[in-house]
Amino acid sequence: MKLHTLTMTAFGPYAGTETIDFDALSGTGLFLLQGDTGAGKTTILDAVCFALYGKLPGARSELGTNPPVRSSYAPASLAASVELEFSIDAQRYRVKRSPAWNRPKKRGTGTTAENAKAYVEELVDGHWVSRGAKPADVNVFLDGAQGLLGLTLDQFTRVALLPQGEFAQFLKSSTNERDALLSTLFDVSLYENLQKTANEHSKHLEAQTRDTQEAYERCIEDLEELAVRFCLEPADAEGASDDLGWAEGLTEAASQLIQRRSEARQTATQHYGEAKDKLARLESVARDAREYENYRQARTELEAGQAEAEQKRQVLALHERAREAQRFMEAEANAASAVVKLSDVFEQARLELPRTLPVEHPEHAYPYRELTQSNDASETHAASLALSQPVQEFTAWEEAIDLARTRQRELITSQEACKASAATLHRAQAESEKRQAHVEQAIETLTQAHTSYERALEQAQACQKPEQGASQLEERLHKLTKQAQAARAVEDAEAAHKAARERGEETQTSLDAARQHEHDLYSQREAYLVASLAQDLTPGEPCSVCGATEHPSPATHAQTAAGESETTDSDPAPPIPTVTEHDIEEAQQARKRAERENSAAQDYARDSYEALSAARTQAGGLSLKQAQESIEELKLHLESVREQEDAFERAETAVTLAEKAVDEARSRLKHAQTEAAASRQTLEEVSQEDERRRHKQLAQQGEWESLEALSAALTRFTDTMRRCIDLHARTTDAQEQMNEARTKAETYLTHHKLTRTEAERNLLEDEEAEQLKKDIKAHADLEARSEALGSLESVQRAIQRIEDGESTSTEEQLTEQRGRVQQAAERKDEALAAHIEARHVSESIDQACAELRDADSRRGELGAQAQRAKAIAAALNGTGGENLKSMSIRAYILAARLEAVAEAATQRLNVLSDGRYRILHDDRKSRNRKAGLDLVVEDSWNSVVRPTATLSGGETFLVSLALALGLADIVQEETGGITIETLFVDEGFGTLDKETLDKAMTGIERLRQDGRMIGIVSHVEELRSQIPDQIYVHKTRKGSQVKVITADQPQT
Repeated sequence: MKLHTLTMTAFGPYAGTETIDFDALSGTGLFLLQGDTGAGKTTILDAVCFALYGKLPGARSELGTNPPVRSSYAPASLAASVELEFSIDAQRYRVKRSPAWNRPKKRGTGTTAENAKAYVEELVDGHWVSRGAKPADVNVFLDGAQGLLGLTLDQFTRVALLPQGEFAQFLKSSTNERDALLSTLFDVSLYENLQKTANEHSKHLEAQTRDTQEAYERCIEDLEELAVRFCLEPADAEGASDDLGWAEGLTEAASQLIQRRSEARQTATQHYGEAKDKLARLESVARDAREYENYRQARTELEAGQAEAEQKRQVLALHERAREAQRFMEAEANAASAVVKLSDVFEQARLELPRTLPVEHPEHAYPYRELTQSNDASETHAASLALSQPVQEFTAWEEAIDLARTRQRELITSQEACKASAATLHRAQAESEKRQAHVEQAIETLTQAHTSYERALEQAQACQKPEQGASQLEERLHKLTKQAQAARAVEDAEAAHKAARERGEETQTSLDAARQHEHDLYSQREAYLVASLAQDLTPGEPCSVCGATEHPSPATHAQTAAGESETTDSDPAPPIPTVTEHDIEEAQQARKRAERENSAAQDYARDSYEALSAARTQAGGLSLKQAQESIEELKLHLESVREQEDAFERAETAVTLAEKAVDEARSRLKHAQTEAAASRQTLEEVSQEDERRRHKQLAQQGEWESLEALSAALTRFTDTMRRCIDLHARTTDAQEQMNEARTKAETYLTHHKLTRTEAERNLLEDEEAEQLKKDIKAHADLEARSEALGSLESVQRAIQRIEDGESTSTEEQLTEQRGRVQQAAERKDEALAAHIEARHVSESIDQACAELRDADSRRGELGAQAQRAKAIAAALNGTGGENLKSMSIRAYILAARLEAVAEAATQRLNVLSDGRYRILHDDRKSRNRKAGLDLVVEDSWNSVVRPTATLSGGETFLVSLALALGLADIVQEETGGITIETLFVDEGFGTLDKETLDKAMTGIERLRQDGRMIGIVSHVEELRSQIPDQIYVHKTRKGSQVKVITADQPQT
């Protein structure tokens, strides 16, 4: 991968947009990245990593995928971004990223959140083609499992950004520190998972073996418990040679128990069935007798009420016919009443019809006159004709109404035209008045505009622009605010550090107590063991520990409990308490917990002290009160300056607006005068048209006072006539209904040979008729019940027994037999429960025997498998006897990678040291170090192999540089990643003398002969004269700036 162009905007210390053209530096293949301390040299490397991975390298990678990289020097509205153009092989790519940030709102105050953005493009046939337009898509394209780069961020920082200082530390670091670094560069997860799987498999087999042995022992215990509980004894118990033979004998004994209890159950079941059958026969005889007695009583009651029931049925039949005749007669009477009422109402409406028109005013009664003239008859003759022939009368009235309605419509049309004309006239008057008001308003506006212009001109001349701008004061305020925040952080950090110290003291006290308690328990157990050995000593016989035959003062429990304290016969020492392994384990766990808590507290105390130191540095010696007072003073001054600037800007704006207002007022006055003249002309034309239409309406209105009077008269007459027509139709329908009802009533009476008087006499009251129905129904129900009882088989059997002279069952016989059935049922249930229990015992024994056989067959096989798995896991963990190096599989793989790195680094070191030094991999195990991760240096001048800790400063630089380059080669080879054609070597040159520096530069010159472009990050003054192509980073109060300098001429 080769870098071409890097563009940073509002990134880190760079307030604006800075562009670095790496192609301009590629002429010699070597360039220097130099500048003041803290100017932003490392930020350029951070920008490359951020563009490719969206994260920062090193410890700052913990900030995640959205690190706070936006420059504090940049304007509030400028978004931070990094754009990198690079090529891989012959293909060119361009990636740009912007972190999430809170930008100022476009309207109003406050901020709004902007999400992170990113895109990546590929140059295809001279055109940029998108390969991802979202951060997630860009990450997948560049850094995914099948990504373009093929390197993780940690690997890239070790391959392209060579931290020479870190590798100098790597040479002298411990084995664990080297292990941690190599683990981030080489993927050993496969071997870690293999080792983990082997350990888990070994533990799993060991657990299975223990579980199988415990299952075997549980089966024996369960079988012994069943044998004792149910008194089971195998037939050949003494001859059984093992547990399996004894268990098989228990199975046969359980089968015999089932046979005995099965026979007892069958006998009890048979006795219960016989007793139950006898009880059923006795209960059947008693039930038949009860059914016969019910049948006899029903027949007696039925015969007694037969005659009375027949008479009630006849009376009820006469009532039903009379009630139906009464219904027809009532319908006839109701229809006749309706005819009379409707006839009266119809006659009243006919008499009212001529009076609905205003005939007392002949000039308004033209519809009535039209009616009488069209019939050529007098009013009396027309009234008689209307009474005798209502249909012809209604037709004549309707023709008169049609003529009146025609004149009504003409008058309505004329009236609406007049109303429209009046409305138009009103609008024209209003428009004319409005236009005249506009003219007056325009004149007033012009006068006010002149006055405002003169006032604004005076105010603008009086305002002065402040010498120092608000932006400069805001920059000072921003710096003071940061110092105030740091001062506040100092107070919080001091409180946190104080609490951390107190917590450290508390945990140290707890740790001392836990250690003392563990020591006391060990002492007590040792004393107890000594006293126990002393009890077994016999004079003249050798001690089992030391072999002495004389025991002048053997220890006792009381003596060891008392220790060195003085004891008397009256106050004997208490016996030593027994200390178990569980007590020791609990004390050890308590001590370990206290150590972890104390370690965590100490770490937190160190972290809090570092945070306190950093906060004090940022505060710059200011206290929180001093910083706040300075901020308040500066805010007041800033507010005053802003007010002056705002007043000056407002005055200038007011003058401009006033000039514009005068011009606009003159234009509006001219326009308003033109519109007012046109409006007056329109008003005169509309007034003439309105007068003409009013004369036409008066001519059409004629003899009527108003259109409303004509409309009201027509409405009254129409409503009355419709009512007459409706009443005439209803009267005709009522007459037809009355005739139909009379015919139905006469037909029913004739058919049933009844007169109207007989029908009224046979009619009963409702309560009396309802009671007759109930009595008849009750007699019918009794007859049906009697017939149903007589047809029962139980009644027939009872009748047969009476005819045969047999007796029935007594209650005493039933009670006695029920008791016998209950006893037999209890004995049957007991026998059944005993049989079920025996079957369950047999099943439990069978299951236990099967489990015993299975556990016996599995425990031997699992034991062998567990031994093999344990040996394999020990070999992978580096603890097995067959692992001669005592190295875990993970350490072994890392050692192989380190050996390859040493070989590649030696090739680089041959160039840098003219073949003097070689880096060798040392896999020997020392007393305090793990085997496999050590390095040594061979000096070919004196054939001496030296530890890396003995290297001088210059030697350390050359070896660490070679190691960094060799590691970059192996990482690229391991991952199959891209070829890095642009390298950065970060610091380390300041520790070299002139001769070593020359050698290092000569070696680097040789390294770039393979086509790579190497950038050296350093502030060593001598390098500036040796390397003409440079990137210079200049630090200012407004942010840093980048300047590209080439051998030909400087470029910005």
